[in-house]
Amino acid sequence: MLTDLADVLRKADLTVVEVDGWKTRGHGNMNSVKSIIVHHTAGSASGDFPSLNIIRDGRTDLAGPLSQLGLGRTGKWYVIAAGRSYHAGKTIDDSIFGNSNAIGIEAEGTGVPATDSGHAHWPEVQWQSYQSIFYASKQLRHPSATSTKHLVLYINSIDMIFGVLSIVACLSLVHVTNAFVTNISYVANKDTQSRLMVTNLATILRNAGLKVVEVSGWTTRGHGQMTSVKSIIVHHTAGPASGDMPSLNFIRDGSSSLRGPLSQLALGRTGTWYVVAAGLCYHAGVVTDSSLYSNANAIGIEAEGTGVPASNVGHAHWPEVQWQSYVRGVRALKNAFNVPASRVKGHKEVASPLGRKIDPNFSMDEFRAAL
Repeated sequence: MLTDLADVLRKADLTVVEVDGWKTRGHGNMNSVKSIIVHHTAGSASGDFPSLNIIRDGRTDLAGPLSQLGLGRTGKWYVIAAGRSYHAGKTIDDSIFGNSNAIGIEAEGTGVPATDSGHAHWPEVQWQSYQSIFYASKQLRHPSATSTKHLVLYINSIDMIFGVLSIVACLSLVHVTNAFVTNISYVANKDTQSRLMVTNLATILRNAGLKVVEVSGWTTRGHGQMTSVKSIIVHHTAGPASGDMPSLNFIRDGSSSLRGPLSQLALGRTGTWYVVAAGLCYHAGVVTDSSLYSNANAIGIEAEGTGVPASNVGHAHWPEVQWQSYVRGVRALKNAFNVPASRVKGHKEVASPLGRKIDPNFSMDEFRAAL
């Protein structure tokens, strides 16, 4: 039984509603988790998740649950069942995409218009929430595909336990029909992305003349490996008002609701850099473009700061030695990983929906100009 579904989603910084009884709900146990199939409900045109009761309880011709998860128009996730759910029907390969092997997600939507182009007819907050759990994907169309009812995410490789599947899975997208398709040779064209641990972080920073503290175990710490380094996201900790890096243990270990590490790097008030992790870290949450700014593709830096005042102007409320070290360190990192300055972002600039985050509380235009 997939009793960690709620935790998986919360660790991605998503809003979660646990439907009463979900941990024991299902048509028996699943055999495995080999794929994820995403749907729309074809339900009512208003309300966040009006189809919830149908998905939980089913219809006269099909007993519920009809999917493990539901997604509302506000981006809120509903955890409905931990067991096998009737969502897939007959598939191109039941050993991979059948109900016994596939997690089903029903997103609230009317299904109108019936289109394969773009997503403008979906609420952006819902789209971003849907997309946020699939960080590395490549669209692949099969010539026999005619239906948009099912969008199948085939998992090429999983190098983590299921508990962080939604963060690290390498996926391909395939449109399929409800009818059984006998020719599935196109699956061989799926794309498998490389993975990396950024074990050169300490060296990069030291070569820039910065003071570096290597936190014990950092070279193997992370929620699996990263997919790439396409961006750098800078944060502030909103931590205590005194001490160099009082938030270090929290960034390394996380909390009961979000396991650490929460960023690869931390920056103290004295300008000292703390290297916390080399792998994927939970710092970004839902972002405006997951192909660039997700946890799988972005290095995260948490700089010690109270977050007061909440400002986008200048940096006078930051210790100058810390500010200068922030600039020098990020400059070294962006050069080492070939990240353009335009992809050095404040969390407040990429968190979705915009306005959800305020960090860091300094001018990002000034920061990028200094790089």
